Amino acid sequence: MSLKDVVFIQTVLPHYRFALWQELKRRFGSSFFLYCGSEFFFPDIKTVAFSHESIVLVKNIYLFGRRILYQVGVVVPALKAKYAVVENNPRIFNTWVVLLGRKLIGKSTVLFGHAFSMTGKDNYLRALLRACAGVVLVYTEREKDRLLDKCKQKRVIAAGNALYSKAVMAAVGSSASRQNFIFVGRFVPEKKIELLIEAFYLARAALPSETRLLIVGGGPLEQAIKQKVRELGLNESVDFYGQVSNVESLKQLYASAVASVSPGYVGLSIVQSFGFGIPMLIACDEPHAPEIEAANEGKNCLFFNSDSATALSEAMQKLMADRSEWLGKSVDIVEYCRQRYSLEAMSDRFVEALESTRQKQDDL
Repeated sequence: MSLKDVVFIQTVLPHYRFALWQELKRRFGSSFFLYCGSEFFFPDIKTVAFSHESIVLVKNIYLFGRRILYQVGVVVPALKAKYAVVENNPRIFNTWVVLLGRKLIGKSTVLFGHAFSMTGKDNYLRALLRACAGVVLVYTEREKDRLLDKCKQKRVIAAGNALYSKAVMAAVGSSASRQNFIFVGRFVPEKKIELLIEAFYLARAALPSETRLLIVGGGPLEQAIKQKVRELGLNESVDFYGQVSNVESLKQLYASAVASVSPGYVGLSIVQSFGFGIPMLIACDEPHAPEIEAANEGKNCLFFNSDSATALSEAMQKLMADRSEWLGKSVDIVEYCRQRYSLEAMSDRFVEALESTRQKQDDL
């Protein structure tokens, strides 16, 4: 059953979301359009360079110190479309306009995104958004279950947050090549990269002499982080790669890693790491993103005490000592990720959500 005339509205289309857009475009065809602005609430998250007639770049207008967003030119297309997907964020004014407008004219809408705030809290504004939506599409089963406890009559679907297709996911590296640790993410305070550098410094003498720390990404703390590396005399053992979006380049970096590390809160990088068969070291007491649901201690990750460079150092040493054992788990780590966090699985849930809104509209 094909779905035509679909409008998808997002704040931005960052590089890690481009593959999802491509998969949805493949599923929905020529009448699928994505509307997005050039910058997110955090201005260092930007829309990837693109050239395609189905992606419409609109103007994001941020108000009150970037606390509120209005996107110019998205309301009319969303009201006209048979199917629409809007972002689950009460700070986006046009989400309210589209949801209410489509509800008034008898069209059901998919509300997509994190079910709760970054701190995990719910509020009356989010409850109102959900009440206006026909279907709520969230990232994890935990979010789904929590929402269903609050609104049992609402259709809620979990779409595991994905980066890659099943074909791209594969175990990388070998026992001989896996000797490094890798961090991939934004250089912001919540990620606590300086803690990782301190831990690497403490562990350095106990690790193989060839072990390096690979840091991939960028952000406002880049200079401070590089200064920390210089202060600890780690220039010869820490490599900075900047933002790397090419999958094959990322695979090569992960192939040399015994583990990835999340010294602060876990985000989408956990799915990336598991998609390549690489376990992750995770701080245990952080306001993690919902993707933490993918973590299964002893099978694809190890936890360590938050804000303790010593605890992280010890975890790095333990995982390195057991690297042959972890290498043997690589295929299982990938397969777990392929089944739950592939683009195919995520896109299936989008189709399911839109089909549900079709049924709701047909019932009117």
